[in-house]
Amino acid sequence: MAVIVVAVAPPYGPVSVNTDMIYVVVPDIPGTGTKLLIDTAGGRSVAALEDIDAIAAMPGSASFVRFNQASLKPGPVLVNRVGWVSVVPHPQVKGVTQVNFKNHYIAVKASVDKVAAALS
Repeated sequence: MAVIVVAVAPPYGPVSVNTDMIYVVVPDIPGTGTKLLIDTAGGRSVAALEDIDAIAAMPGSASFVRFNQASLKPGPVLVNRVGWVSVVPHPQVKGVTQVNFKNHYIAVKASVDKVAAALS
């Protein structure tokens, strides 16, 4: 288990996060920082003030692999090597791979082979 410490909005301050329980880190759409998604149903997250690059550079973040998200607002995401269930081609978009978790997936711009190799 690796732990990272991220800053969050007051009143919480810095919080310790078990990286094994984060399945993906995505940009926070409404503002700066990131969301560390912990609930594979898509409901819960830790709203960190650090951006993707800062999270990736933290000691303990070695389990994350950086991909470009395939979405209407593409950008970098960090996918955890722990907890994914399957890697499959997107059924409608060529060159996009779905990384499936228990109840959620994230679409990334890369081949299935490249994603599978990076997550192994």
